[in-house]
Amino acid sequence: MKRAFSILVLLVIAIEPCLANYEIGSENKTFNYRDNPYGDILICEAAYQDYDLAGLIERIPRILTQLTTKLEFSSNLINPPIKLYHSPKPDSFTSYNGQVFISDGLLHRVDSEDELAFVLAHELAHLYLNHNHVEIQQKSSNYQLQVEQEADKMALEIINRSGFHTISGLLLLERLSGQSRYLNDSNPTLTPRIEELRLTLIELSQTTNSLNL
Repeated sequence: MKRAFSILVLLVIAIEPCLANYEIGSENKTFNYRDNPYGDILICEAAYQDYDLAGLIERIPRILTQLTTKLEFSSNLINPPIKLYHSPKPDSFTSYNGQVFISDGLLHRVDSEDELAFVLAHELAHLYLNHNHVEIQQKSSNYQLQVEQEADKMALEIINRSGFHTISGLLLLERLSGQSRYLNDSNPTLTPRIEELRLTLIELSQTTNSLNL
C-alpha cells in the first residue's frame, strides 16, 4: 500500500518500500529504504522523515551533475546509486558494486553545499580509483590511510574543477575531529588525513592558477 510522505512543504509524493543490502567486513546489514523524488537516491525511513535534511538531499543530484559534467568519468560514475542510511555515526563509503552510502549522521554535520560536494567527490574518487570498501576494511591501517588520502586528493581536484571551494573538505574533517573523541578513536585515519589535506591545499595553491579556496 502506497503512503505519502512530505519532504518539502510543497512536495508530496507516493512511495513504496524497498530493501537494500550491503556488507561491512563480514557482517551483513539490511536497511529498509523508500523511493524518493530525487532520482537515483534511496533513503531509509528514519532519514527520510528527518525534515532538517530535506534541503541537502534535494541538492545531491545537482551537485553530482556539477561534479561530473566536466570530468571524463565513465557513465556508471556519472550517476552512481546514492543510498542514505540512518546512523548517528558520520560516515560514507562505496560498495563493491558501485553504490555510494552516506549516513544521516554525516549529513547533520555538513554545514554547506561545498562540504556536501567534498563528501560526494570523495566517494566518486573511491569509485574511479577502484577502491573496494570491504577489502579496505580488511587491510592494515596504513593501507586504509593511503586509499583515503588518495581519494581526498582526487576529491580536491574534482571540486576545484567543478567550482566548489576546496577548503570545504578540510573544514568538514576538522569539525568531525573536534566534535568527538570517539570519532578519532574509531577512525584513526582522520587526523593524518587532515594534515595531508592541509599540505595538498598548499601544493595546489602553488601549482594551480585558479584555486577555489
